[in-house]
Amino acid sequence: LADRDTVVAAIRSTLGVDYFTWTAPGESVSKKFIIPPESEASLYDETIQGGGYYSISMQLRQIP
Repeated sequence: LADRDTVVAAIRSTLGVDYFTWTAPGESVSKKFIIPPESEASLYDETIQGGGYYSISMQLRQIP
């Protein structure tokens, strides 16, 4: 639960302000993504997987 709270806090703090970088498998160039500010109402989706594990998904938008 503490890890889940840390992830959720990080998602909320970057909302439309900061970006994430990610490099797809097999690629050498990372891409930048933000959480669009307009997605705040549905910021993330959380599913309890059992055994204290959660699945968290969110909408990201690639930026230049």
